[in-house]
Amino acid sequence: MKKHLIILLIVSSLFLLTACEGQKVGYEKSWAEIEKSGKQSIVMLCYDGDDSLSDWLEKSVAKKLKEDYEIDLRLTRLSSGDMLDYLLNCKKTDSRGEYDIIIFDNDKFSELKSNDVLYKDATLYIKNYRKYFSGKHLNLLDINGTSIDKMAVPISQSQLCFFYNDDMMTEIPENMEEFKAVLFANKGAFTYPHPSTELGRAFVSSVILEFVDDSKINRDGLTKDDIKKLITPAMVYLKEISPHLFGSGKYHPKNSRELDLLFKEGYIMMNISMSHLAAKNKVANDEYPDYPKPLNPLGSSVSEVTYAAIPYNSTNKSGAILTINTILSLDVQKRLYSNSNYEKLPCIDIEMLNKDEIKALNKEKPSKTVITPSKLLRTKKHKIRDDYWKIIEIEWEKIF
Repeated sequence: MKKHLIILLIVSSLFLLTACEGQKVGYEKSWAEIEKSGKQSIVMLCYDGDDSLSDWLEKSVAKKLKEDYEIDLRLTRLSSGDMLDYLLNCKKTDSRGEYDIIIFDNDKFSELKSNDVLYKDATLYIKNYRKYFSGKHLNLLDINGTSIDKMAVPISQSQLCFFYNDDMMTEIPENMEEFKAVLFANKGAFTYPHPSTELGRAFVSSVILEFVDDSKINRDGLTKDDIKKLITPAMVYLKEISPHLFGSGKYHPKNSRELDLLFKEGYIMMNISMSHLAAKNKVANDEYPDYPKPLNPLGSSVSEVTYAAIPYNSTNKSGAILTINTILSLDVQKRLYSNSNYEKLPCIDIEMLNKDEIKALNKEKPSKTVITPSKLLRTKKHKIRDDYWKIIEIEWEKIF
């Protein structure tokens, strides 16, 4: 009996070792072991983004990695489609990975996950992920209708922001009802772009999310009728304010440039942007003649999140974990707020910060044209998934 038990234990141990073989850098490791293994290494990061993203990674992230771990962060730009093709080819040929981290277009996450090319349970080993994320926000659980399952990590975000011309506006709204009252009293003082645009979608989404929770509007399996019912209160609100918008609600700018021009020329007294630094940067570039002031969030503010992941075949998973952990450090995250080039927000959960950390974050507010960080971050809501948004946009078109 004892002999059979010993044999069974040996077989079980061999089975576990074999099962873990696919994850070469076995993260049964302690944090100290991860640090020891990852420091003084080269981390290859492949990103789908513009020059502002690479500038931030080079000047903020790479610098701190060098200081803390003597890690050499090297960047490669590649489209998300090419990333996926590369990883699929690696899998087909059983090749070692060239990249340790990828920053991808959210539309590609579903394919990356379904093709099994991402390192599983990556978030379990990132110390600052556990420290600064509550686990409650949908941004941690879902990307465009696909469950994240610990395979991707938010690294930055943007949120819908309002600012106004204080020479024109005397009554400052603090919520959606007061906002409506201001519009009723100042006909033509505001408008929003068509919902087919990113900014128009963000505004309409934020109104919807004031009436329905983001987890409810993003549930799997909603029918067209379900969605129509959920958005009805928001559509009623938008219909109420429509006659009081610029052009009596019959004109919606085709893009943010048209909206900016209306604000600059004084046709409207409130403006919106997906950059919290929009007003500051436009004043600095002499695009706005006066100093606009930020409007406190009126309620819900939809967010657009940038994610990173570790490929399944990364040869330096320890270095990748240290890199993402550094990106999520309070020092790197808070400095995002005043980065005039990248123009993104910290993605960490404000409720996970203590008073001193919130104070340190708020000190990053670069000017009076920018909203206080803690006020904005408390209002973030998850983006409505694309397949449901198509239905919402059609419903909007029917009404307006």
